[in-house]
Amino acid sequence: MKKYLLVILLAIAQFSNAQSVYFSKDIITSGNKATVIGVNGTLLSGLGNGLAKLTAGVPSIAINSDLPVMTATVGGAVPTPPNDATKYLNGQGAFVNALIPSTVVASSTMQSTGLGIGISPSALLHISKTVNQSAWTINGAGLRIDTATYTDNSSSGTVAAVYNHYIGSIKNAASSSTTYTIPYNVFIKAPTQGTNVAFTNTAAALGLGGNLYFAIGATATIGVVDANSLVIKTNLSTRTTWTSAGLQTHTHTAASSGTTPFMTFTQAVNTGGSAGGLLWTAGAHTGQTSGTEINDWNINLNRTITWLTTVPTTQRFITIGQPTISCASSSTTTTASILSFDGPPLASGSAAITNPYVLNIKSGNSYHDGKFVQGQTIITPGTTGNQTINKPTGIVNIAAAGTSITVTNNLVTTSSIIIPVIMSNDATALIKNVVVSSGSFVITLNAAATAETKVAFQVLD
Repeated sequence: MKKYLLVILLAIAQFSNAQSVYFSKDIITSGNKATVIGVNGTLLSGLGNGLAKLTAGVPSIAINSDLPVMTATVGGAVPTPPNDATKYLNGQGAFVNALIPSTVVASSTMQSTGLGIGISPSALLHISKTVNQSAWTINGAGLRIDTATYTDNSSSGTVAAVYNHYIGSIKNAASSSTTYTIPYNVFIKAPTQGTNVAFTNTAAALGLGGNLYFAIGATATIGVVDANSLVIKTNLSTRTTWTSAGLQTHTHTAASSGTTPFMTFTQAVNTGGSAGGLLWTAGAHTGQTSGTEINDWNINLNRTITWLTTVPTTQRFITIGQPTISCASSSTTTTASILSFDGPPLASGSAAITNPYVLNIKSGNSYHDGKFVQGQTIITPGTTGNQTINKPTGIVNIAAAGTSITVTNNLVTTSSIIIPVIMSNDATALIKNVVVSSGSFVITLNAAATAETKVAFQVLD
């Protein structure tokens, strides 16, 4: 313990305003004076840089040979003792840790180069020492800042931020034009396995007991995590991974409980602008494997769910809620839909599509509580004769004494089914038949219409 106190007292002599430090036998402090009793005397009077030489069985902290008792006085001349001890008085020299033999704790160029522990320094603080001691577990063996209380004795109210430990931004300069691809202010490598040691979960180089906050600049609250690949774990289980190409995999390794969903996204309320909720932009892939289907979205619900005793009265595996459109002033939306498809898949180049569907229900029934609305064109009364209607439904008019009407429709193929309905109470007109050809169909009455007759149709394929 004395050896540690000796080093502390040396630092006090160098950097504090103490008037004197006297080494004697045990430690006695009084005001601005400290005494160590039991050690042959070395008197340091004033604020000079000093060197202490321990005798009486205590190992020396100086590598050089014995030095005589000396005095350095503030404002006075510093004596020049033998053995080149002047550099020790100037805070230089090579010192050893008395507890760890042959270990340099301060280099001979400490002022101009830095402080070395276990190594001659090539940085301001350079630590490199093999440690062999009893298990330190979570206490740290290389560098440790222990639990302490830092009391702010000047602030009050709300303080924007407080840094208990701070590493400032280093300005990198070079003697000639130089480009650093990735400049790091701090770089921490992960631990490696040594003799007789195996890692179950190789922890990151930085372990955090709280939240991790990224900031860029003075006010930004969003930072950047840049890594060749990234893995996010909770409770030592991998949850989300990103490859160097940005491919992401998210896996749940434990079951949720109660009604808590596995994944929840809650959008913030926007008070301006026109931002949407989720944008998925599919890639224009090339060189894909021949004959292999590609799913942009694959929702795989193919599994079995088991309830305890009773199944629910209504079970919906995918539910889309009903949105509401509101406006501060009177305004009308012509068409609103929850799902909207621009059209069926298109063929390009040498490819061809036999059955292009917007929606393909492979099997099972479809149930509609609301109306099934199809696109339609209604020809106004008084307009008779043949028409072009490229919609699945429509209404045309057969003139009085007319017996047929032709409708041109690009939805119609030779396999189409046309359902005609007379919508006028004509005395003689009845549907005789519908003849379909590619791109059109002809509706024929059984007799000439007594008056203008309205006929509706629906195209099915």
